Amino acid sequence: MTDLQLIELIKNNSSASLIELIARHEKLYFSIILKYPSIHGFDFNGEKFLFFYKVAQDFDPTRGMKFSSFLAERTKFLCKTLISRPIREVELNTDFCNDDSELDFTEELSLLRKRISQIKDVRARKILLSRYFNKSRKVMSFAKIAEITNMSPRNVKYVHDRYIDTIRKVSQYA
Repeated sequence: MTDLQLIELIKNNSSASLIELIARHEKLYFSIILKYPSIHGFDFNGEKFLFFYKVAQDFDPTRGMKFSSFLAERTKFLCKTLISRPIREVELNTDFCNDDSELDFTEELSLLRKRISQIKDVRARKILLSRYFNKSRKVMSFAKIAEITNMSPRNVKYVHDRYIDTIRKVSQYA
């Protein structure tokens, strides 16, 4: 069967046709997703059935596009949408602590601040200090840091992740 025949059967609620269509185009789907490594927190494998179903429902063969091209376009759009989602600020939740125990991270925080101060790249130092050691005592979002540093949120996240990985490696072997 061709892709068009499978899509017509999917539009008539044939689950076997959907499974066959996924088997044919799953490699393309995952190869595009792997080009966007900065996407976290989305289960692409678990959501692929619903995604393929929606793409098959939306596919219009009269537009002169092959299904694989349409699938690739929709997958790229999904990935770019997930990347551009705003990152929420996270605040430390201390509700789980008993009265007897205390959260005392002063040693870890001073070590982290020391590691950050050893970074030679001024831009990276500013990003990390803004993110973790700001006046509000909340983790600052990448979007806000991007405004401060005149960089894109994506570049801020890239620099942040690169130097955080470096600090982790140094701390492991120290």
